[in-house]
Amino acid sequence: MIGTTASSASMRRGRKPPVAVNRLTYEDEKSGSSSLSTPRRWLIQLVVIIGLILGLRLFILSGRAALVRQRAQQLRNSIDLHHLVMMKDNGASKSCNDAFVTIVLPSVVNPRGRDTRLKAIAATWGSDSRAVFVSHEDNVEVKEEDWIPLNGKSICDSITWPRRLIVPSSINPATMGVARYFWVLQALGNLTDTIKFAFFVNDHTAVISSNLKCFLRSLSSEIPLYLGHSLANRGGGKDIFNSGAAGYVLSKASIQLLLRLVHEQHPSCIAAKSNKWLQGNPGLVVARCLASSGVIPLDTREEHNSGGRHRFHAYGPVRTATAAVDDWYTRMHDSLLVNPPANVAPAPNCCAKRTISFHYVEAHEQCTIHTILQDAVPRFRATVPSNIDTIAWLRTNWPSPAKLGGYSLQFPQEPKPASQVEHLLFHHLQMAGPSDICDDHVSWRLLLHRHNNNNTQRL
Repeated sequence: MIGTTASSASMRRGRKPPVAVNRLTYEDEKSGSSSLSTPRRWLIQLVVIIGLILGLRLFILSGRAALVRQRAQQLRNSIDLHHLVMMKDNGASKSCNDAFVTIVLPSVVNPRGRDTRLKAIAATWGSDSRAVFVSHEDNVEVKEEDWIPLNGKSICDSITWPRRLIVPSSINPATMGVARYFWVLQALGNLTDTIKFAFFVNDHTAVISSNLKCFLRSLSSEIPLYLGHSLANRGGGKDIFNSGAAGYVLSKASIQLLLRLVHEQHPSCIAAKSNKWLQGNPGLVVARCLASSGVIPLDTREEHNSGGRHRFHAYGPVRTATAAVDDWYTRMHDSLLVNPPANVAPAPNCCAKRTISFHYVEAHEQCTIHTILQDAVPRFRATVPSNIDTIAWLRTNWPSPAKLGGYSLQFPQEPKPASQVEHLLFHHLQMAGPSDICDDHVSWRLLLHRHNNNNTQRL
């Protein structure tokens, strides 16, 4: 009634009556419009999400590319440093030639055979390489008088080697590998007035002392150096590190740098006690710690027309000469960006003539390698032409499988691999003289990790 009256009044005043709004129809139209725009909204949202994902991916890739460019720039900026690396020390080392020690850490493989391996090292390369046996007193069965404790004396003093460095009982060898490592570094830091270099190995490593000395004579201890057989993790991992099995060299400057970074509690230099992997592999922590200050592994391979032959080896002579290595080892070489490529190859391309180390060597093989290089090879080369059947000699004198370690191989029976091992040991390897300087490095190239094939280039 009210609506009808209002309409009549409006008509009498000459105005059109207001149109009544059908609210039900309006709401239906509004609802219909909304349902038609839903697919469009989802499409817009999908495009936005895809754009964000692509943007994040490009950001990550650009970051990796920037890292490669940064490290390449480090290489270009450090050319002068690499020339310094090639210089001999001219200071205190004049009064103490070959001022280095070889730190022999406990191997995690076959711990029961450690004492036998230490005795073999003492009887072979331990004296010439100034071996220091890092030991936990309660698990070393050798006679105490056999080893002189490291009491802070100068390494140039007339003392006998090897020596023993006893780790405090507060450091658990099973769970505190990183703490033990830096405790050893601190012991070395107290002697840096005479120690110019430290060569880190474990008790499965065989060392050719004359070639180690020759290599060190080409270096400067005043430059932070981290030198060995470099490997890289796959799958975009960030670690480039030197094999602890093959052994690696730290200069005095590197030792002092590591101690400073640890003292400052640098996050890259601290491993949580709960991280069992890092506790068992403290060398990875060392690599990360040094990398945080720009000290990255350099290419230590032999250069002279060799295509880049390694001088530090993570396997014994038989596996190394025949390239019978594990797949993971090959992959960790493939992930390195270096030219010539750091491929695993059979003898003679496996090894520098002045090779420094082999690994996975038990006591009997340790003594056999030493006898071959120090006695059998000189006698063989002194007889020209030689009528010695060296392959037959090796088959007779190589340790039996029962005396070899689980990662070593017996001398091959097949002609081709047998000749490869024989050629490596009797013909290819050379022992450096006391005044030689092994400066045949591959231009000290920086080793980069293959982050992404589209964003990295070979140096």
